[in-house]
Amino acid sequence: QSAHLVTAISLKDFFGEIDAAAEVRLGIAYLRYFETSRKEETYFKHAVALLQAGLQNCPAHESGCYHLGLAYSYRNELEAALQQFRALSKTAPQDALAFFELAKILNRMGKTEEAIAAYQSSLQLWPDNAPALTQLGKLYMQEEQTTAAAAECFERARTAQPSYTPAHNALGEFFALKKNDLATARQHFLRALRYDPDEVAALNNLGTSAMAAGNYAESLSYFNQALARDPRFIPAYGNLAFVYALQGEHAAAQKYLRRALELDPKNARLKSMLKQITKTAQHF
Repeated sequence: QSAHLVTAISLKDFFGEIDAAAEVRLGIAYLRYFETSRKEETYFKHAVALLQAGLQNCPAHESGCYHLGLAYSYRNELEAALQQFRALSKTAPQDALAFFELAKILNRMGKTEEAIAAYQSSLQLWPDNAPALTQLGKLYMQEEQTTAAAAECFERARTAQPSYTPAHNALGEFFALKKNDLATARQHFLRALRYDPDEVAALNNLGTSAMAAGNYAESLSYFNQALARDPRFIPAYGNLAFVYALQGEHAAAQKYLRRALELDPKNARLKSMLKQITKTAQHF
């Protein structure tokens, strides 16, 4: 009973104390609740309104700036998020998370060189940040001259956090795409699944590896397993369609492409695939 009383008093002090940062603290609390459920849109709106109002009274509140940047990123307001994290990285140059979030936004905006620089800054402050190492490695993979650096990033990530499945998955992609070594790639994808059986990216990659080897039944099984875990995982729909098209099952291929386009109506690659498969089917 005393423990509950202490908790109640702490909460009262946290939310009830009136000072310049009171609205910021409450906004952070609302956003954290939203992060745990992603269902209560009302909490999200309260969080943004409170953070915006609170930061007018307390503009140097670093945690408030950070969480408002996160809120903007959740709403895909990338320019607003970029401004928040750029400003925070200048006012708090020792904040590794500020540079990390800045890098993620820059990456989403296609600003690859700036994203790499921000990831590097974050890693100087937090060298064992497995997600930052993994994302930096993926950017390095895009250029031939930094391929070796990509592999090093993935190895550092899985050493720093052995259970971080995206690092194992990314290392598998490295061997598949850069070394054409499907056997080693498969080992890394399977290792990712040992840590997390619901890792849909690893299941999808196992499917593409099986497809490349001509094992269509096995590839279909992996793609369907991925969708059973996440019905909104678009790459698996596209891959299912591709395998069915390879086998001449055009109706099934069209079905999966249309399902994918329901989830992502503006996807030009999926539209092109559907157009081509529809055209091919007319000749049979």
